[in-house]
Amino acid sequence: MNTKVDEMDDLMKNVPFLEMAVQQYPNNYAALFFLGANYYNGTNGAVKDVKRAIDLFMRAAEAGSSEAANLLGIVYRDG
Repeated sequence: MNTKVDEMDDLMKNVPFLEMAVQQYPNNYAALFFLGANYYNGTNGAVKDVKRAIDLFMRAAEAGSSEAANLLGIVYRDG
């Protein structure tokens, strides 16, 4: 059974959808965060790109995402 939670989970793994969301809504911290996570991990069709991920996490943190700010700190700490 496909639930709303499953649908949302699928969207957060859909890199082209997230790219479009970030272009249309540049301060959408959820889209910025999840797109950054895909680039950081090289998952769901995104080629691993740590510099791009850091940029996206920074933008998400500036837009109000405490999760992105926390993850950005971890990324810097771990090198």
